[in-house]
Amino acid sequence: MCERINCISIQIMIQTIKRLATKKSIIGSVIAIAITGTIIGTQYNKPVQATKYVFGQVTRGTVVASVSGSGQVSGQNQINITPTVSGSITKVLIKTGDIVTEGTPLFEVDRKLALRTVRDAQQSVRDAELSLQSTELTYKKYVAPADKLALVKAQNAVNLAQRSLNDLIAGADPLDIKQAEADLATQIENTPKAIRDTYNNAIPELKTLAQNLRSFLYDADGVLGIDDVGKNDTFEGLLSVLDSSRLALAKASYTNARQKIVDLKTQIDALDPLNENPANIEQALVNSEQALRISEPLLQETAEALISTLTSSSFSQGTLDGLRNKIQSDHSDIANELRTINTRRNTIDSAKTTYANSERAIEKAKDALTKLREGADSIDIDLAKQSLMEAQVTLDDLRKGPDTIDIAVQKNTVAQRQSSLQSARDRLNDAQETLNDYTIRAPFDGVIVKINSQLADQVSASTQVSTILTQTKMATIPLNEVDIAKIKINQKATITFDAITDLTIAGNVSEVDAVGTISQGVVTYNVKVAFLTEDERIKPGMSASVSIATDVRPDVLIVPNSALRNGSVQILPTITAPTVEAQSQGIASTTAPQSISVETGLASDQSTEIVSGLKEGDWVITRTIVPSTTAATTRTTSLLPTTGGGNAMRGSFTGGASRGQ
Repeated sequence: MCERINCISIQIMIQTIKRLATKKSIIGSVIAIAITGTIIGTQYNKPVQATKYVFGQVTRGTVVASVSGSGQVSGQNQINITPTVSGSITKVLIKTGDIVTEGTPLFEVDRKLALRTVRDAQQSVRDAELSLQSTELTYKKYVAPADKLALVKAQNAVNLAQRSLNDLIAGADPLDIKQAEADLATQIENTPKAIRDTYNNAIPELKTLAQNLRSFLYDADGVLGIDDVGKNDTFEGLLSVLDSSRLALAKASYTNARQKIVDLKTQIDALDPLNENPANIEQALVNSEQALRISEPLLQETAEALISTLTSSSFSQGTLDGLRNKIQSDHSDIANELRTINTRRNTIDSAKTTYANSERAIEKAKDALTKLREGADSIDIDLAKQSLMEAQVTLDDLRKGPDTIDIAVQKNTVAQRQSSLQSARDRLNDAQETLNDYTIRAPFDGVIVKINSQLADQVSASTQVSTILTQTKMATIPLNEVDIAKIKINQKATITFDAITDLTIAGNVSEVDAVGTISQGVVTYNVKVAFLTEDERIKPGMSASVSIATDVRPDVLIVPNSALRNGSVQILPTITAPTVEAQSQGIASTTAPQSISVETGLASDQSTEIVSGLKEGDWVITRTIVPSTTAATTRTTSLLPTTGGGNAMRGSFTGGASRGQ
């Protein structure tokens, strides 16, 4: 139908052109040419089929990132050994001429910091394990059915709340009111008496203390002979002869202490044992402490005066020792008396606090009694009903078991702890690998031909600590400054050869240039890769292609690289399980694909790690097949007459196919 309409339109246009052309006017010729061009440019396309989409699945696998380069098999099998860490050499384990095998320790770099990092990482793993265990136990306890004891306790709480509500509604019992009145009367009577007894009990202790202080003063005077000048006649000439300054200090301390002790005894003797003013008792306690403090140096200096005293035939060593022991015993008693004073003062402070609390308790008891007499108000009843409802909800929840949402939250918490544990283990592995780097080892079997670093030398990644000669073949490849940053010693590699197409061998990186070579403005670094297997077909100078694995991510979500478009992938929401044919040849759909943003991680030549945005099993579009289109074809048509002296004009339509992309 469409083709017929187009043909009729073309015929009408041709007739119009002929009429205009016979008039031989300039305007007619221009119009004819314009119409002719329009006809020549007319094309229409007819779609053959719908767009097809090829699918790939999000799977779990391993991503290996690599750096590739080409070079040649080396003729020289001599390698300069360099460390991968910086620090001071603490051990040199080889000497020139030693024959070593792969993995033999050669040097050790100061690794105190690395050991500390490993210990911290180990502690983090232990903490994460304990946290996971605790979370798992909480989860198991949470999802486990309520035990009989918990149900009984919950039921008892409901019963108690119900009884409390019933009691409030019923009002107070007369016996409860009488009991509350009696309790209040007892508190009012006993509260002042309790603190009064505490003060009264301090008075006998103070009197005993005053007597003891007098005894201490008497004992000191028995040595110094100040108040009773005759008490030390037998040894006065020998007293403190070795250091007379001690005696002078002791006598001065005696004078000070004597007045303080006499005044204290006078104050304490005046205290009323039954009804003394509490302020006077507290002041006596303060003065007692001061008297003890001033008596302490008196006894100490008296004891030191005796240490400087000589003996004689009339003053034996035993007599001297007896005096010293008595003074020292008095000095020890000072500490006991101070503790007694502090204990009594603390007791009084505690009694004051108790008194204040008792007064508050009395006020509460008065309020409670008033409330009992008045009965429960609407607020109390409402609160009791609320408590009953909460207890019933708790019981119902126990019977029903945990909510599904709460279970999901607990599961997420367990998953988070598992993830934290895995992260801690990864950090421990990294720390242990770093620790291993502080031991410089032989990369392969060989002979040590040169040692460049000695004990305590500072080394870095550019330091050539030694040179090893080996029979192992190697390939040397140049890498640019971007790729060389990813290369480390001992990274694994695969090697292929142009001359031996069926051979692929394994290798590892044994040497990396620390300084690049500049050629025509381009910086390159040579990397030596040692062969882990030998093949007699490999000759020095052969071309070799090397692929070095720089990073590996096992057990991660991956998608084909062809599925990624500027940080997103495309899906068809209607496609959840495409057939095998759809996965390879595509499936037709008129529905527009939907884009999903994803976070990517490590990438290889074939696949890319997906960090977030997709889950395992999702299907993504890896290729879009756009259908071809067919153009309409018209025959060559003469648009203007060839008679009447006019110039002939011809136009032609040629068919052609175009492909949509």
